[in-house]
Amino acid sequence: MYHFIYPSKDSYIYELNDNSEKNFGGDNNLVLKKDFDGNTLNGVSRILLQFDFTETSKSIVSGEITNPKYYLRLYEQKTSELSPTYQLDTFPLSQSWEDGTGYTTQDPNSRNGVSWERSDESFDNTKWVDGDGGDNLGIDLVENGTFDSDVSGWTASNLTATPNLGTAVITNQETLDDEFMQVVGLTAGKAYRVTAEISGYSGGSSIISLRHDNTALTAGGVSGDHILGVVDGNKTITATVYGTTGEEQLRFRCTATGTATNYTIDNVSVKEVLAGGSWISSGACSQSFSYESPDVNMDVTDIVNNWLDGTIPNNGLILKWSGSQEDSADYSGDINFFSSDAQSIYSPKIEVRWDKHIACSGSNTGSLTQLTIDGTKDNYLYMINLRKEYRETEIPRFRVGSRQRYQTKSVSTSKSTTSTLFVPEDSGSYSIIDVETGTTLVPFGSNSLLSCDSTSNYFKQKLNGFINNRLYRIILRLKTNDNKQLIFDDGFDFKVVS
Repeated sequence: MYHFIYPSKDSYIYELNDNSEKNFGGDNNLVLKKDFDGNTLNGVSRILLQFDFTETSKSIVSGEITNPKYYLRLYEQKTSELSPTYQLDTFPLSQSWEDGTGYTTQDPNSRNGVSWERSDESFDNTKWVDGDGGDNLGIDLVENGTFDSDVSGWTASNLTATPNLGTAVITNQETLDDEFMQVVGLTAGKAYRVTAEISGYSGGSSIISLRHDNTALTAGGVSGDHILGVVDGNKTITATVYGTTGEEQLRFRCTATGTATNYTIDNVSVKEVLAGGSWISSGACSQSFSYESPDVNMDVTDIVNNWLDGTIPNNGLILKWSGSQEDSADYSGDINFFSSDAQSIYSPKIEVRWDKHIACSGSNTGSLTQLTIDGTKDNYLYMINLRKEYRETEIPRFRVGSRQRYQTKSVSTSKSTTSTLFVPEDSGSYSIIDVETGTTLVPFGSNSLLSCDSTSNYFKQKLNGFINNRLYRIILRLKTNDNKQLIFDDGFDFKVVS
């Protein structure tokens, strides 16, 4: 069975020139673009989408949906200068964002939602922050933060700092003046991710901080310091800060006197959080393309399952060029996908796919006779009592009949009747298309097999993901034992209404 979930919000973000602070949440397009000047890459765009899985979660709990797979679908509107082979990656976003109503030709831009620089342009303090130390971090500004062979680049005051197997062992840190530090250059207003691994802790209390001025340290706290974390056990300290001066001191400092603090530090880093979204890099899903349509049909089951089981919050997805392909001049492309604002059958969506058909065999078929599918008969599949309209809230049981196309004539004094046969297991399936565009919504396959009960073959279909007041057509397929596939497309049409 198939079910469709449309975006609760979608937009694209664009880093080139003044576009980096513009919002495109109301645009008809979702643009995935690499902007070149000759062989020089000037900037790229990325696509953001968010979907609500509340009802899907309830359907899983109730048993209506079982063992589903989830696929991200985007449909090309127009494309230019696209490389014949490339890969796209999707990551779960680690930060919430606002959709906004801006669009490409709007002047001035409304700047009331997500942009390359911020998760919401309505507020200055919404710059993107890194999700988990992933790909949207700049170079490390700390000199020798891994202590591979020594503690060079650092200054130790009133304590002992000894290199040991790629770490720095801090001992005898017991007064307010005891510190282990180095100067790092930050840019005012930019966001930075600071990390440090602490192990071998014993006694006392220290902190890791960025110091903005020369105000003296006071017992129990730090005046003039931005406290990033407390060294009071074995842990990884992670913090995001904003630069305020050109040079700041990254310090490991004592905050109390009387008890010596001993611990080991490693992998100390300060990296700029680059704009362009914030995502969890460990949760990537990908799709490779080779001389084919740029329509996206990407398996994102792992991401959605992590949302549904609470492993990560659902802040939506970011779609981008894969890894180094995004920065490489060897890969090009300007792909415009339909957005949800285009109000088209080609809207982005998540397809939920699962197999819940009832086997067409054994006691399930009651007293029905099996259709002969050895290739010797001219068989016909058809819809039984198909209505012209169905409510979007329905999950109807569409009944499918089967028989030989031409009945053998015989003399009889009673009214003749046509009794349906049943299509055997794995031999019958259905497809649903949008009549106006010919777009296939439900393809033939393992998730659209016919079921069977004692009345006839049938299939069930959730309709609340179908766009209202459009005409849809059911097409039936029969596979025979001699490997032929017979298609029955005889105007089995219906509409979905509210």
